[in-house]
Amino acid sequence: LAWASLLQKATFEGIGWRVARQLVGDPAIADDQNLPQMIWYGIKDHVTQDPEQAVRLIAETKVPSLQTNIARRLASDGQLEPVLALLPDLPDAAAKARLLEGIQKGIAGRTDLQAPPSWETALAAATADPDLRPVAERIDFKGSWQFPQGGVDKGEDLIGALRREVEEELGLKPWLYQLVACRTGYRYKFPNGKVKKRLYCGQVQTYFLCRYLGTDADIVLDSHKQEFISVKWIEPKDFSLKWVPAFKRRVFLKVFLDFFRVRL
Repeated sequence: LAWASLLQKATFEGIGWRVARQLVGDPAIADDQNLPQMIWYGIKDHVTQDPEQAVRLIAETKVPSLQTNIARRLASDGQLEPVLALLPDLPDAAAKARLLEGIQKGIAGRTDLQAPPSWETALAAATADPDLRPVAERIDFKGSWQFPQGGVDKGEDLIGALRREVEEELGLKPWLYQLVACRTGYRYKFPNGKVKKRLYCGQVQTYFLCRYLGTDADIVLDSHKQEFISVKWIEPKDFSLKWVPAFKRRVFLKVFLDFFRVRL
């Protein structure tokens, strides 16, 4: 506790980062109710000033919340490159998921950002983990399976829409899954010139890849108005294009190739 307090007063060009590395190397600190937050308060104003030291802390820390917080702070400052460069070198998928969740929180609502050069490499590193699996859902049309999905309500950002739709359709609270990756710009037109609400001739979709942390018992399909009757977990390669309408299949081909490197 004394060292954590000192961290908040330290000169970071001198002792600050050394104290921080000493503290975050202790795995017992992660279970403390106060110390992780005190450490974060001590370093948060210095993260964007010295991203090299901040990223080094991400790699060395035994405190998971710091990985997300540091990534979020750097991403919100537009310094994505050092975080993405670290991603392929992280030893476990959970750490990669925490970094990508931090990045997503940092850039939420931003429309002025371009994907940095290392984004493709970072995404490949995140989605190559064999534990990542998509969930497919069957709606009331017999034999039709799809991902949980929905529109963005007025006043919502994309993360808010994700949280709401997943809870409405699967009954899952946000702490039961982690954001791993996000891609947008997937487009399709409605068949036969159909127009919805007299305005829309198609849709632009954003897809999120998430890591599920719960159990099958946590999935509740009738917590809101029920849209699905069954859930199953599959390997990406086992997804069948026959499960989706023909006019959406080009999107699914692209999604599975982009996220999983799988050609359906």
